[in-house]
Amino acid sequence: MRRHHLSTLLPAAAALAAARPGLSPAPTVAAPGGSVLWRFGAGGRISRSADAGDTWQDQVSGVTADLIAGAAPSAAVCWAVGTAGTVLLTTDGERWERRPFPEAVDLVAVAASNTRAATVTTRDGRRFSTSDSGLTWSPIQ
Repeated sequence: MRRHHLSTLLPAAAALAAARPGLSPAPTVAAPGGSVLWRFGAGGRISRSADAGDTWQDQVSGVTADLIAGAAPSAAVCWAVGTAGTVLLTTDGERWERRPFPEAVDLVAVAASNTRAATVTTRDGRRFSTSDSGLTWSPIQ
């Protein structure tokens, strides 16, 4: 099996999206070290690779919202965000839990440093942070 690195997959996905209007590449994030990857998509789709993208295993997200972005501060911890205020967190690399978010707005970006701390960005550019694993969120001025 040929090993593909993330840097070669993303341009290929972008080329596919350009060839098929309306199709955007699945957001993919890498944990430090690059061997563990997560891929997110429409309808709550999540897949995980433990071998730098050679093989992928679907995971149960528990949501139907489109997942737009993710952040993986470790091989076991990953945050995912999406439409309608959807925030998901896994702390074991397998089981995802929905975290409450105060508004049903589309979330388009997330940055996370660990299991407890993350910052999300809404489609209109507002940012919110958490320091308790997404139980509460505070606007960032």
